[in-house]
Amino acid sequence: ICLIINQSQIADNLISDKVFHAKLALILQTLEKNLKLVTNSIIYEYCIDTESYNYLPRPGMIYNLAIEYDLDIVNSTLIGNSIYDKTISIYSGIKNYIDVTELNLSI
Repeated sequence: ICLIINQSQIADNLISDKVFHAKLALILQTLEKNLKLVTNSIIYEYCIDTESYNYLPRPGMIYNLAIEYDLDIVNSTLIGNSIYDKTISIYSGIKNYIDVTELNLSI
């Protein structure tokens, strides 16, 4: 599982890098526990610069992770909840997209 996140709030000093990483660690631990994954099995990348090629919906973060972890982008699945997520799947060449808002999940 790869997690990609825009975090312009760090650059805007609305959240500190330390607080972001603490929250991210909690999210990762929760996902790993609930999905019964091995610890540290979720990889992630985030971008704080809104002008960067890595800032979503630009595909930079996906390409970076694909190169680093030898991921098959075309046969991957992107899970999201917005038109921006659907757009990034198209821009990056990911052919499978799941919109969680259409799954009728009760959490």
